[in-house]
Amino acid sequence: MGSVRSLRVVAVVFALAWSAIAHAECVSQMREASSGVFNRTTAGVAWTGTLLGVAKVDGSGAREITFATYSEGLVPLTSDRLIAGGSFAGVTDLVWNGSELGVFYVDATGQLILQRVSTTGEPIGGSIAVAPNHPTSKAREYDADWDPSRQAYVIVHSVLDGLDKGLWLTILERNGSVRNEIVVTAIIATPLHPHVAVNSSGSIGVLFLRNGVYSSRVFDAAGTGSGIEPLVNARDAVIGSDGSSFVVAGNAPITGPTDIDFAIVDEHGRITMPSTKLFGRGAEIQPVSLIWNPTRSEWALAYLSSLFPFTQVSGDFRLRRFTASGDLISDSNFSPDPILSKLATSLPIVWTGSSYVSAASRGASGSLQPDSYVVRHCPLTATIGVPAQVVRAGTSVTFTANIDGGAGGNTYSWDFGDGRRSDQGTVTLRFDKLGDYPVVLRVTDAAGATSVTTMTLRIVTPRRRAAQH
Repeated sequence: MGSVRSLRVVAVVFALAWSAIAHAECVSQMREASSGVFNRTTAGVAWTGTLLGVAKVDGSGAREITFATYSEGLVPLTSDRLIAGGSFAGVTDLVWNGSELGVFYVDATGQLILQRVSTTGEPIGGSIAVAPNHPTSKAREYDADWDPSRQAYVIVHSVLDGLDKGLWLTILERNGSVRNEIVVTAIIATPLHPHVAVNSSGSIGVLFLRNGVYSSRVFDAAGTGSGIEPLVNARDAVIGSDGSSFVVAGNAPITGPTDIDFAIVDEHGRITMPSTKLFGRGAEIQPVSLIWNPTRSEWALAYLSSLFPFTQVSGDFRLRRFTASGDLISDSNFSPDPILSKLATSLPIVWTGSSYVSAASRGASGSLQPDSYVVRHCPLTATIGVPAQVVRAGTSVTFTANIDGGAGGNTYSWDFGDGRRSDQGTVTLRFDKLGDYPVVLRVTDAAGATSVTTMTLRIVTPRRRAAQH
């Protein structure tokens, strides 16, 4: 009986260890998502904690919306199911609320609609008109997020006509009923490009274009609003929260190389870091999505970038990872396939716990099927493997580049601190002189992501042999 119990324990331990190993192995990849239907393209992803929900839109006819689920490894779990028989321009937002998914879209009349969807991809009830008390318009702009502290959707939307003209913040119950509404500003001029984000204490950050400058207004948990703060002089901007503060990233006007500027606002709406240049790249650049990754303590900015104006050459879809202070971690193509680097989306990326995922598409000309994919980006991480960091002089040391994530096709660059270098993944060297050697490993994958790691190897006096008598 004891041996059987021991075998069971061993089996459980082995299963847990294998599960941990399998979960740790993250491979950047792409999954074609059109399901063989011409003009069906991906339009948004959401992560539930166990699976990916993916919304898709038929680009022809009535723009019907379908929905499917995938595993974290992009294995299809359910087939495409019809969510809406038609829409004005497809999906505006796809949001996970902790128990179900909310698909937001605008119908043919200009009314914003919520369709609730289960984790099995089935519609929950019928379509729900969001804040139907306001005049509809196909030119209205929207953004939506889920607020865990309120257990409600927060929706920022423009009203272009009537006595309630302005930018509004609507708090929406899970079932689609309106809890309350707040006027963000009554003075508007289109386009507003509104965006919304929430922090862990229930403060809501609203970002919108005003007089050519992206400005913010923050509402606390009680719904009290701060003043309107001009932040970034940009044509496009996005907002995210690290749980307390709000960060805004926007593209500066083209006066040479385009820059991405960013600013920080606290939960009371006060500017704690004014507009500061984050980086510059190419001739035109456009931020798409900005999220804080608490697992890795990093910001992830998805953006489009082109060496020429977008009107001449479509931009590459890229991912820039940086620290809370703005220091670069990595900047690379989002797609692991350089040939498909121009796959893009205007909807938020998500973090699954091991990878960034996007719904991305690329238009086609003539009779060709548009490229439409779910793309998984596993951050490239390199570490240095050595038998020991303190070794005796005259001993050979084997250095191994341990790689997690990335797009494959890695190149290596070693600097061993004594003038010797290598471009191999595994290197064995002998060290004869005493001292500390700073070893630097730089790894670059096929998507252009780079990971740099360092360690110090200490060479000490050889062990003396005992005297022979």
